[in-house]
Amino acid sequence: MRVRLHDLLGRRVVDCERRRLGRVVDVRASRHEDELRVDALLVGTRAGLARVMQTRWVERRRLRVTVPWEHVDALDDPIRLSITAHDVREIDARLDEELGWTQ
Repeated sequence: MRVRLHDLLGRRVVDCERRRLGRVVDVRASRHEDELRVDALLVGTRAGLARVMQTRWVERRRLRVTVPWEHVDALDDPIRLSITAHDVREIDARLDEELGWTQ
């Protein structure tokens, strides 16, 4: 499926129980041959601040979460995930630790 960045940015995101997580403010992507593929959504009410301010304060505040693309269930409005908000936070913490994806 082809998705344009501007079609994702600003979209609301809910978990599988319809709990609001925030809005998409950025994506993590990697190059695959001649195209970029979305690896994860950067979601949160203050994720833009987290992206700009790489500080300990931002890290402690958990202003955003990283949602791996494989957990996106539907690109409806809002974007629906296949996992709970609790699962998202656990995955996000693990990614931060394993991959160095910091706030």
